[in-house]
This record gives sequence, structure tokens and C-alpha cells, in this order.
Amino acid sequence: METVRLTARSPALVRRGALLLEDALRTASFPESGRGRVLLIRRLPVGVIHGHLPPASVALALERLVRQLAVSAVHALDPSAGKQDAVFFHDDAEPPLALVERLVRGEPATAWFWPLAVPDFSPSRPRDEQLRRALASSVSSSAGLAAAARLVEALHARGGLGVLLGALRPDDGPALLAASGANTPERGPARSQVARGSEPPGLEAPRLRDSVSRWVATWGPGDARSIWLVAVALVMERATRMADLRLFERATRLAAVLVPGEQSPLRLDGAATPDTAAASSSAASLAEPSVRKPPRASRTGHDARHAPALVETPAPTPERLASREEPLSAGIITVTAMGAHAAIDGAAPVTPSHSEPPAQADAPRWPDTPVPTTLGGLFFLVPVLERLGFPALLDAVPSLLEADVPERLFGAIARRLGAPASDAALALFGAGALGVTPRGWEYDVDFVLRGLHLAARRWCLRRGGLGLRTLVQRPARILATRTHVDVLLDIRQADARIRGLGLDVDPGWVPWLGRVVRFHYLFGAD
Repeated sequence: METVRLTARSPALVRRGALLLEDALRTASFPESGRGRVLLIRRLPVGVIHGHLPPASVALALERLVRQLAVSAVHALDPSAGKQDAVFFHDDAEPPLALVERLVRGEPATAWFWPLAVPDFSPSRPRDEQLRRALASSVSSSAGLAAAARLVEALHARGGLGVLLGALRPDDGPALLAASGANTPERGPARSQVARGSEPPGLEAPRLRDSVSRWVATWGPGDARSIWLVAVALVMERATRMADLRLFERATRLAAVLVPGEQSPLRLDGAATPDTAAASSSAASLAEPSVRKPPRASRTGHDARHAPALVETPAPTPERLASREEPLSAGIITVTAMGAHAAIDGAAPVTPSHSEPPAQADAPRWPDTPVPTTLGGLFFLVPVLERLGFPALLDAVPSLLEADVPERLFGAIARRLGAPASDAALALFGAGALGVTPRGWEYDVDFVLRGLHLAARRWCLRRGGLGLRTLVQRPARILATRTHVDVLLDIRQADARIRGLGLDVDPGWVPWLGRVVRFHYLFGAD
């Protein structure tokens, strides 16, 4: 609850001070506004408000106070945080994560900032309800399902996942699915059954698979909580799966095969249907949910090699991306998925190999301070690729996500420009950005990367009159978490061509990178 305390010699002066303060709060420009960092202030001593001065003078005083508190703020997990007037979190996905970890350890969450950091949280509620509300806050953050995956991953690594999952009730499942981007309309006649035995690979880490299987067996493979948990686990293994349009459809089938011998033909809304199918066809008999796109969630999905036979989906190809000057729309080529292959406009079939489980869940923690990079403009390629139709290509051939094509594309461009492997920007994308290619992908990944690289270079030259080197190579600093990236640039080096094309407008949530991306122009070393 926010409280303003004003004292004056007369009620008229109190009202005058309240009006000046209200106007000042509306017009003041606070330094942390719009950034990924979350700043929480306990008290703001405004000082003396002179009634004869305009509201702008009060606004300037407020801005100065907030800047001072922002500099002196400590991280919310610091032992002294409860006694400070200002604390911060690195992004809006961190408060529910930190709160859940604290509750799982059995520690009280009575500090002044928790109700401000996690909406609808109250320390007086039972722990199970606190856990459920914190999880809901995580899913509703700017990173959506990726933030929930970050939370589940942290608990799984520390052995506390059972406490959180044990607090979930049956009616929490549909709400989590809806908040994560899954929709459950009735299946239409155009929807196809998936053949038995064609379930996509996933959950290759034995420990993670065992943990998820136990909870799916406890809840039942058709329970909405099971489907949500499997989808979260798939994102934990590879964050770019957030861009797959059929993630929840894939999770539905995978949940069924994690508990062999059980028949649970349930819809994602948790409603049971009569058990009339044979046990051997349980995966194929599950309802296939479609997906809507919530404001913060995004494309979700399933490997193209398991799409129904003879399904035609329009999408751009890397070669034709490179040959066009205008932004592309769907309808360039046809991708036909048959059996276990997806042909891309004459290229060799893309056949994924999953002999090497991804190591994304074991990525090291990013430093808490900005890290310098020479590739400050690398993320300017996000809107370039969006305009070239890159998301449509990934929608048509989701198996490219399993090959880490988005990360490999950024890494290939950076290496082509001579960037060292130790650059902070490359460290964000893991081994894929460093050119480590899994077995079974060599030819096709190189084909896709060459076409996309050429398309991006030609688009920048024709639309903005600048090459990739000019666009990408610029000094900056990076603040990053598992779900957010903040790129800090010097405003003195701003390029009018980049600004004119709108390439430095915050992309926000980028599903095919699994991160929220924001740009900040600062002055010098601020």
C-alpha cells in the first residue's frame, strides 16, 4: 500500500503540496523506467515542497532522489535488503523465482519488498497458496513460459521441484496452460491424427525425464498439469522451442508415452472423454490443441518431421530470402512433411540427430554487472530477420529449431566478422554460436545459414545502405539473465540509418531466441 505523508501549517497548504506532488509524479522521468531491471523503493523522502514553485521543480527533486536510490540499491537477495530503502531484481522473472526458492527452503518471506515484487502475494497466506501465486506471476512475466521454465529448472537443480509441484491443484493446470499460450478448442475435421510411434524426441536428460515421468504418472498423462510440465521441460532443454507452433501438441503426445500402458484420452482443459481406444493408440487418440498467441507468450510447437503426411505450409526459403529486396510474406515455397523428413525447396532432407543432448540447462550464470562486447549491434538483426520472414520459415520447418539454427546464425555472422569466441555476445548463445554442429545436421544447417546470412546482408545494403559489419560491430555492454537481454549502447554512437529503419526499437519477447531483448541508449559510461 502506498502512503503519502504531508505536513504543513494549514490544510490549504497540504492540498497544494498534494497537487504539486501528484503532477510531479506524472511528469518525472525516472532512470529505471522501461528497463529490464526492477527497482523497488520503500520510502522516498521528498523534503520541503515550496508552494510557490511549479510542479517541475518537485519532479526534478524526485528524479534526483530516485537516481540516488538506484545507485545505492542492493539486490533483493542480499542479507541487508530488508533494511534498505531500495532493492532491485535483474528482471521481472526473477522476483517469483527468488520467492519460490525461499518458500521451498522453508524461509519466511516477510521483507517489505515481496508484496511489491510479486503481485497478489501476501505472507499471511498458506505456503501452498503462496507457491501457486508466485508461479502464476512467473508465467505472466514478460518472458512467459520461458520464465516458468527458468523457475522449474532452478528448483529441479536444487532438489526442491517436488514442493512446488505438490502444491498444484487440478484446477491450476488449465489456468497455467492458458497463461502459457495453449488453447483447447474442439478438434476440427481438418486436424490429422499423428501416427503411432511418431512421437518427437525430447527430454533426453535422464534425471529430468525421470522427474517429469514421476509427476505425469502421479497426475495422469491427460491432466493439464502434466501437459504443462512436459512443455516446460521441453523448453528447459532448448529455449528456442518456444517458437514451435505445436509445443503443447507435442507435450500432449509426449506425456502419453512417458507413462506406457496408461490410457488417458483427455483434453487439455482437464475434461475426461470415454476410454474407448486401445492402449497402444493412446498417443494418437489424445486431442491435439491449437495454440493462440498471448501478449507475452508466442509460437509454440512440434518437430516438422512428425507433421501429417502431405501437409503443405507456405514459407520462405533461405535462397529466396536472399534474392528479394522487399520484406517477405508467406507463400514463397511449399514445405512438404512426409514421414521423418522435411524438404526445403530442393535441399537435402533435414533429418535431426539427437545423439547429443543439449546442454542449455547447464549454462553458467551471467555476471550481475554489464559485460563489454564488440558486437553491440548483433541484436539489431532480430527485426531484420523478422522482416525477412524468418519466423515463417521456423513455423514451416520446426526441426530447424532442434538444430539451434537461430543461435548458429548469430554465431556464423559474428565469426564471419572476425569476432573472438570469447566475446560476451557469443556466450549468450552457447556452443551452437561457436560452430559446434551436432551429427546429422552438417549439410542442411550450412545451407540454411548461408542463405539467411546472404539475405540479411542484402536487406541491410538495399534498405539502409549499410553492411553487416557496420550494423553489428559496435561497442556496447550486455546485461543478461536466462530469459532477458539488455544491450547498453552509447548514444553518441547512434547511427541515423539504424534509427531510420527502426532496428533499435525494443524487440521485446523474441520466441525463436527464448529471450526478452531491450536496447538502452546511455551517455558515455553512465
